[in-house]
Amino acid sequence: MARIAALIAVALMGLLIFGCIGRPQPPMGSSVWVANPEEGSVSRIDKATNSVIAKIWGFSNPYGIAADNESVWVANQGVQQELYYLPINGAISRIDKATNSIAVTLWGFSDPKGIAVDNDSVWVATTYSSGSDPGTVVRINKSTNEIMANITVGISPNKVVIDQDSVWVTSRGLWWRATLLDAGMVSRIDKATNTNVADITVGRSPRDIAVDDDSVWVVTDNNGDGGGDTIVRIDKSTNEIMANMTIHDAQALSVDNDSIWVANWHIFHDSEVIRLDKFTGKVIANISVATWDPYSIVAYGDSVWVDEDGSLLRIDKATNEIIANITVTASGRGPVFICDEIGYK
Repeated sequence: MARIAALIAVALMGLLIFGCIGRPQPPMGSSVWVANPEEGSVSRIDKATNSVIAKIWGFSNPYGIAADNESVWVANQGVQQELYYLPINGAISRIDKATNSIAVTLWGFSDPKGIAVDNDSVWVATTYSSGSDPGTVVRINKSTNEIMANITVGISPNKVVIDQDSVWVTSRGLWWRATLLDAGMVSRIDKATNTNVADITVGRSPRDIAVDDDSVWVVTDNNGDGGGDTIVRIDKSTNEIMANMTIHDAQALSVDNDSIWVANWHIFHDSEVIRLDKFTGKVIANISVATWDPYSIVAYGDSVWVDEDGSLLRIDKATNEIIANITVTASGRGPVFICDEIGYK
């Protein structure tokens, strides 16, 4: 009886600890996965050695990438057609982590871009062929590879993130030549009902999105020069904008417990990663990442990963210094899209 009582006490202590620190993060993985659109491949990087340990081929303009415990899911945009400038032959590929090979390819998607995974589903942002109709988020059953739901969102959806109860999707809006006809938005999807429960106008052409326990963070291009300039913070409890921060030429962002990490592009001098205090908005560090336009950034665990002209840079959060530069594309050019072992970007 004494032994049983002791075991119960230990279990209760564990519950109390988790209650104090909040929701635990997913387990840290040993790999980072990178989609390379220009060469049609996915690279697997070993965190322990900062080296590419596998290269998987057979993709068509891979864009979004997400991972769970057993698989990596890749959104293939396909080949661009000349008439409407929209890709055709889009597909979703599933990589088996155990074999580093494509296990399944699901066809019939129109311009799939953003992708995210949870325990039972894959969520994919797709665009109708006309490019002027509302887009769709497709929910796929991971066990059967069958479509569970099609949910209408804004025009030209491009990025997807998820939390426990919701899926958050950015939509760039309607453009004609260089003119924006319809503002960009963030749509909130209720996982339980597969319905779009909120459309939140955030400004011109949202470029990236991140989510934490109480907020959604979005990079927008409100100055209209092709580079982001505003970070919008949305309160998840009200679906309303809480704050706007001006960060010129912001391209992508990621958030952790106390910081916002922003990949910033400059045409006249080195691009950089800006580390901001999440609670005050003050700049903590400016980290130079050379001259190429960064498209993707992921902050997870003790590191921040950012793309740089066909390479992947690893930044140590403790020192705000670059500790690795890993070549991930044979061409040495073009954007890459990153996800950690468990997660999406």
